Amino acid sequence: MNTKSTFRAALTIVLLFSIRSDASAQTTLTNIHMDPRGAYARLCSDDVAFPPSIIDLSALSISPGDLLRLTSFGDFKFGVGDSGESARDMLGVFSSSSVLGPSTEQFRVVGAIDAGADTISTAACADIDIPEDFYIPTNGVVIRVPNYALYLFVQAADNRLGDNSDPDGDFVLRINRECDPCATISVSQVRVCWSTESNILYRVDYKSTLTSNTWTPLVTDVVGNGATNCVFDAVTEEKRFYQVVRQP
Repeated sequence: MNTKSTFRAALTIVLLFSIRSDASAQTTLTNIHMDPRGAYARLCSDDVAFPPSIIDLSALSISPGDLLRLTSFGDFKFGVGDSGESARDMLGVFSSSSVLGPSTEQFRVVGAIDAGADTISTAACADIDIPEDFYIPTNGVVIRVPNYALYLFVQAADNRLGDNSDPDGDFVLRINRECDPCATISVSQVRVCWSTESNILYRVDYKSTLTSNTWTPLVTDVVGNGATNCVFDAVTEEKRFYQVVRQP
């Protein structure tokens, strides 16, 4: 099998740039109000179990391979001794199943699927970490939906949740669909972005007409970072098409 041509067929993109703002590169799918007491992680024996938010991805037309931005908004109160709403972050894990085991089990999300940068949760009472989950901060995390994922479990980033509260009801998970890949233009330059694998080399080509079979390299040897890479091109023509190719 020709690895280069096979990957190129799957990854090559053709983009005709248009003038738009960066905000249009995202589509807000939903805002979900969170109960900060809900947990998918193992709980200490003296904690109180409340169900986590379990999001059906198909209900939002989200499929494996989609690129999402997950962002925590608002805040909540840590337990009865907290003087104010100072906590803000969340944890999430994708799953092939909506089944959640008993709160005394460490691996409660029976269909958990690894995605994103792993986060480690700790508690004095027991080992509560789920290796497949990831952190959702207030500035958001861009993450690709893994293969076989049908559900997303979300909880507040805390190891004792039963006494948390959200008095003003503003603790929210926002789900955006990221443009992938996309091109945006800002006055005098085009930005071309795509999702990458770590330490893989990519090349970005361009041409001015689709009737031509010749692509001109814009940049070569772009090293993938495991997230999103972007390159820029000066606006010198009325229209230009781009492709991204994985280098051998």
